[in-house]
Amino acid sequence: MTPEQLANETEQKDELLFSLHHRDAPTVVFLECNSYAKRKELAGFLRDNLTEYQFHNIDVTRFSVISLLRVLTENLPPEIVRSAPVQYVVNVYGLENSQKISKDGKINFSLLMDQLNLERELLFRNVPYVIIIWADHDFFQRLQRESPDLWSWVVYRFRFEGANVVDPENAPPLPPERLPQQGNIAERQQRIQELETTYSQLNLDSSDKKRLLKDKVTILKLLAEEYAEAFRYDEAQTAYKDAIAIAGRMQEDDFLQGSLSFDLAGVQLARRQFPDALSNYEKSLGFVNENNYGSVYHQIGRVYAEQRQWTQALTNYQLALDWNEKTGNTYELGSTYHQIGRVYEKQNELEESLKWYRLAITNMMTHGRDDQLSVAQESLARVESQLTTK
Repeated sequence: MTPEQLANETEQKDELLFSLHHRDAPTVVFLECNSYAKRKELAGFLRDNLTEYQFHNIDVTRFSVISLLRVLTENLPPEIVRSAPVQYVVNVYGLENSQKISKDGKINFSLLMDQLNLERELLFRNVPYVIIIWADHDFFQRLQRESPDLWSWVVYRFRFEGANVVDPENAPPLPPERLPQQGNIAERQQRIQELETTYSQLNLDSSDKKRLLKDKVTILKLLAEEYAEAFRYDEAQTAYKDAIAIAGRMQEDDFLQGSLSFDLAGVQLARRQFPDALSNYEKSLGFVNENNYGSVYHQIGRVYAEQRQWTQALTNYQLALDWNEKTGNTYELGSTYHQIGRVYEKQNELEESLKWYRLAITNMMTHGRDDQLSVAQESLARVESQLTTK
């Protein structure tokens, strides 16, 4: 950052603090930043210097927002919605992601801008807290053009530029592929940090919005995978959900949405969040092609098996076998054979279980599935031992 830019930023920070210190009436503030890193820095600066307020963040990336007031009313804690003026500052992030909607296979601008224009008086007078809307340059340009009444009401508008923003086309190469070892090991911590830094420094003012969105989804997906491998499941879910929301608005790659929903379901299954996992596995069926149906039904079978709902588990495992045989994915059959064997073993139907374990071992040996073969062999030995002692 040049000395001139630094002096301008210092002046803007002073003005921002002056406008918000000890307010007796709520207001709306627009804060334009060209990177997530800059937003994070400024949010910390405000918390540190406006100690008379409590701060609350609401990220609406996953919402298709039309009415900002409704989203705030329905998603903020009751103590904030009903608080006395002015005790809270509410930071609103991700509103720029609701500018477009998909309808009948086409992408159109949503009614967000029109509704913001209509809600201006309510946003200023019917809420007891300060609202700070954080967004990119493109969002505020459209707001000025299409919501002139709201724009004219907002006195406090600020623009801050980050020193290290990276345009998508000039972004540094992403860190190496995923590490084979699970756990929050040092190498994975470094990789996560590199991915987080790359994401935070993306230039949100980039003219290539399509490329920017794709980069966001790519980095969020990689982050989610690494969080999951590090057993940081809450962060993994957050990253997957944000990626799904952004990918859904791109409306270009259905398989990507299906893949993300499938991976999110895997994290939820690991956390034993069975209804959520089942919902996302079923959602992924609406996006992936038929070559992937077998994998999805296999996982749905696992969700039911983990809940000891054996009939539903076997039904879905059979669907997995049928689809994998139909599409020639015989490589995947061994895993499902093994899971069916486990279901019968859990029900103490040992002879039936033995049959499926043997099928699993034969398939895994044929396809070189050494990663799973030893587990299947242990299962077979365990059941044979039980039958011997009977």
